[in-house]
Amino acid sequence: MARQWRPSDLRGLPMLLRYGASLPGVALAAARSRPRQVVLVDTCGPMTGAEFVAAVDAVAELITAAVGPVRPQLAGVVLGNHRGLVTGVVAAGSLGIDGVLVPPSAGTQVIASALAGVDLALVDESTGDAVRTAAPLTPLLDLSAVPGPPADRPGRRATRPRRTGSLRLLTSGTTGAPKATDRGRVGVTQLATLVSLLGAFGPRRGEPLVIAPPLAHGHGLSALTAALVVGAPAVLGHGRDGTALAGLVRDHEAGALTVVPAQLARLVDALEAERDRAGTATRPLTSLRRIATGSAPLPTELVRWTARLLGDRLVDFYGTSEAGTATIATATDLRQAPGSVGRPAAGVRVEIVGDDGAVLPAGVVGRVRVGSPWRASSVADRAVLTGDFGRLDHAGRLFLDGRVDDTVVIGGHNVSLRGVREWFARQPGVRAVTVEPVPHPELGQELEVSVTGQADVVGLRARALAELGPAAAPRRVRQAR
Repeated sequence: MARQWRPSDLRGLPMLLRYGASLPGVALAAARSRPRQVVLVDTCGPMTGAEFVAAVDAVAELITAAVGPVRPQLAGVVLGNHRGLVTGVVAAGSLGIDGVLVPPSAGTQVIASALAGVDLALVDESTGDAVRTAAPLTPLLDLSAVPGPPADRPGRRATRPRRTGSLRLLTSGTTGAPKATDRGRVGVTQLATLVSLLGAFGPRRGEPLVIAPPLAHGHGLSALTAALVVGAPAVLGHGRDGTALAGLVRDHEAGALTVVPAQLARLVDALEAERDRAGTATRPLTSLRRIATGSAPLPTELVRWTARLLGDRLVDFYGTSEAGTATIATATDLRQAPGSVGRPAAGVRVEIVGDDGAVLPAGVVGRVRVGSPWRASSVADRAVLTGDFGRLDHAGRLFLDGRVDDTVVIGGHNVSLRGVREWFARQPGVRAVTVEPVPHPELGQELEVSVTGQADVVGLRARALAELGPAAAPRRVRQAR
């Protein structure tokens, strides 16, 4: 990290002193230290540091004007993957407003629960209708088009309080009810872990980093923060298929890419098809040094497939919203210990414990417990049970062995089987329901639901998609025979 520092970074120091090592502090420091360089790229194009600062100031004014003299305490952020989300979160935090990030794909049921008690919701044209349906009494501010500074009032800034707003991410707990976990500032005790994670991730100053996971999840948000810290232009690529994602890497000559395993599978499939059509053995995406994945199990066959096509560029991260990132599997780990999620990051302790909390020896399967300074600030206990079964080998590498609770991971999203069963059981005409996870080549797993009763299965599937969201909604709903 020290090699990536420049004297010009001192221009951002006042922002870090004002807002601390929070997302508003890091983002505004990065933007002010690089006013003419690109800090963010989305479908609207590149955004320089100066443009980013102007947009944050303009959004802060909009928030202040929307709520009147009484400043809100909590804002919901339900936005697509674009500059509106980033500037909205930074502006709210700089105004001392706590924010809760809600994935647009979460479904109206989760959105309604997450927005209970918020004073304002930041939305765009793709999410506004869903939020109005889920939380009809919540005031909305549309950030579809992020404004610049008004021509007649250049440089005007809304008054900032001393307090910096916190940011909460949603996570599905073991009961399936969404919980908000606070992501606070980075403290001194977290620096060793941060340096360890950045070293494995490998972003470089001035070298574009393509971020495919959604920013409303910890994976995407962490990658964005890493890019801002080192001065790597963050290229937002969520929603792209494999071919488009490869195009994004080529167009920007990206040196690093972060994906979930399902996105990696689509990328490798597209690259292999492209190479077959061209009839060449040339290695694709030559600018790409590092591919970072996480948020879902990484199949060993996908690791081998990626290595054959792209070489040893892959690194895998494991963690939870509550515990933070816990382990790092380097390319060497993935090659020497297939199926491993790697060794603990610096400053992180990973243990396997029994039901009584006693630590188990290497090779014995038990509950995974993580002690980390990188855990969410809302988690009181230093040691967190992740909800996974696992074992450690004699080299200290962690292998996962399923979930403790009634939860499955679908395309990087935790989905409660109990929550899905209870939703279907409440629907008119359903007398009994069975929910079964089945293998899926890209998502890892998907759900199939069988119901008895008089309910229309087509209508059930449509309502589930709207209320539960695409991850939890089953791909197939059928009448039980």
